[in-house]
Amino acid sequence: MARAPKPMHPIDHAVSQLLADAVERAGISRRELAEEAGMSTNRIGIILREERPASVGEAEVLAQALGVDAFDLFAEAERRATKSQHAGLIQVRPNVIEGRFARLGSSEPFAADAAALHSEVSILDEQEQQGD
Repeated sequence: MARAPKPMHPIDHAVSQLLADAVERAGISRRELAEEAGMSTNRIGIILREERPASVGEAEVLAQALGVDAFDLFAEAERRATKSQHAGLIQVRPNVIEGRFARLGSSEPFAADAAALHSEVSILDEQEQQGD
């Protein structure tokens, strides 16, 4: 019996898109990439077309073959996936956070963190609205 294909999650889509962008920037064919990475052109096509997710190992090998730092690839993929999942959904108000910490004790150490978090979330929300 054939196994059901592994579902694609937002981070999987982001990894595939980033790899596809790197292939385009590198200006190499899938055949050349396959030879460099030691993978089949069919598997590379499946990954780049976002049909099935790349394993961590496959993504690392492809990134290395493309001259991309794998850590940077995964960090950017996570940033994009998180941004797309939470865009416009988060609205944090410092007074709410401070109030919750006040119930646990003093909120003073957390006030600056709450304000910084609010600023960060506002910036991300503005960027999403501008189509960043």
